[in-house]
Amino acid sequence: MTPLIVNKKNIYVTSADQYSSRPSFDSAFSRDMSKKWFTKLRNNKYLKTDGEVSRFSIANTLHTPSYVSLETVLSRASIIPESIGVTTSVTTAYPTIVKNDIGEFVYRHVKENLFFWYELHEWVLVAEPEKALLDSLYLDWNRIPTNYKMFRAVEKRDFLNATCLPLYRWFQSERFGNLETLNWRKIKAYAKRFGKVKLNYLVLLLEFYKDSEWYEDYR
Repeated sequence: MTPLIVNKKNIYVTSADQYSSRPSFDSAFSRDMSKKWFTKLRNNKYLKTDGEVSRFSIANTLHTPSYVSLETVLSRASIIPESIGVTTSVTTAYPTIVKNDIGEFVYRHVKENLFFWYELHEWVLVAEPEKALLDSLYLDWNRIPTNYKMFRAVEKRDFLNATCLPLYRWFQSERFGNLETLNWRKIKAYAKRFGKVKLNYLVLLLEFYKDSEWYEDYR
């Protein structure tokens, strides 16, 4: 049996169980592997070496359902510095890391209700930069220096309160840039779908930072 082509690309999927009764196939495939006609991506998934396939397409196929997001998309949009060698994705399946000859593919888990706001380009699912930013803030929440007094200040729209300063310094340390190119109306609207009030406050603080002297000093 001929391997299946996934996403109409040169990514082939084989199953040892499915083909266990097909010794002729196993023999032929082993021969082709020895000739380096295929590159192993992970168990039972191989890439035909004579075709050109994007890392994003491979990322979508290795672990499903998933879409490319987080640092990979933010880096491509120049929101954060360039990320080298790792393709990051969001998935509703279990989180995992896949390493192969192509590179490293990282998958982080979100609930099904947060699996939205991505685009389909040439059979590849990729988050818009605004969604990638929200995914990152949501999944990296424990890394972000927030506190109760800060959010009380945001409720009063007191963005210059001293409790907010550590967060602005953290934004600088993360080297956020190109923030003015994002659609902030869209970000604030979709942040509400995460069901986390503090995330809404964090978005307001980042939007204020974008127009502040701290951001201008960084740039």
